[in-house]
Amino acid sequence: MALWIFSFCIMAIEAWGYVYFFDTFLKKKDAGRLQRCRYIVLYPAVVAFALSVKYVGSMGIKVMLAVLLLAVFCGLFYRTDWKQSIFFSMLNYSLLFLTDILLLLTENVLASKDKLCALEYDFLYIPMKMVWILLLFMIRKIWKGRSNFRELSRKEWGVFFMVPLLTVASMLLMYFCYSGERKVQTAYLFLSVGLIFINIFVIELMQGILEKEELLRESALAGQKKESQLAHYRDMQAVYERQGRNAVVHVKLVQEGGKLIFSVRNPVVEKVEVTEGTGLSNVKAVADKYGGDFAVSCDAEKFQAVVML
Repeated sequence: MALWIFSFCIMAIEAWGYVYFFDTFLKKKDAGRLQRCRYIVLYPAVVAFALSVKYVGSMGIKVMLAVLLLAVFCGLFYRTDWKQSIFFSMLNYSLLFLTDILLLLTENVLASKDKLCALEYDFLYIPMKMVWILLLFMIRKIWKGRSNFRELSRKEWGVFFMVPLLTVASMLLMYFCYSGERKVQTAYLFLSVGLIFINIFVIELMQGILEKEELLRESALAGQKKESQLAHYRDMQAVYERQGRNAVVHVKLVQEGGKLIFSVRNPVVEKVEVTEGTGLSNVKAVADKYGGDFAVSCDAEKFQAVVML
């Protein structure tokens, strides 16, 4: 009974660590109350998974199912696509698996054991999870909260995917090809440490690329903004120049052919639709009263009104 309680406590720590890892890198969806209960959702899923995989003989299938479970959880509760879900799920589970193997190998090397799964001392689970949690804290400290993963190219995603894939392959290799020889165990021990540092380096590398992409994007936006401002200033200058030229009102009063011709012309910035407001209506009424003619016109450069009496 005590062993069952201990196992459930270990799985609770693992579920918390999974959520903590995803929260470090990914933005949460706006899922209301369900979002706040994501740990409560994941914990029974982890328990059910641990109980069900006992009937699965292949370790490779167990690892694939674990990654699939985390990827589904990631897709449900975080703003991510399938690439990000699978990548961070593999990275998440790999770090847990590596720390477990690391401490198992350390214990086996020191005690000269010949079985990788020799968990005769259940208390070894505690330092395993403590090392894993400390690793998650260190990753949270390294990461600066950038989540614009869509800026990564397919080539960059391909390179990043290779690391967790090779990590999982190496873990399975160590599991299936385990040997009780001290040299082999020591080699696996250093391999586990190296894989942990490689995965952390990938996180650092990803962050560096995202920072660079963000700087380039900000620089491009600043350049576009500058060009837009320059174009706006040029337009304003052109308008002012046109207003400065064409800002003279020409008034003309002549008598030709027995008619009195009165015209007014002034510059405009652009062609406008001429409508008969109060002023034009009054002028037209006076022209009609004395049997004269009245006409107005406007183009892109000038407005002109002519009265002939």
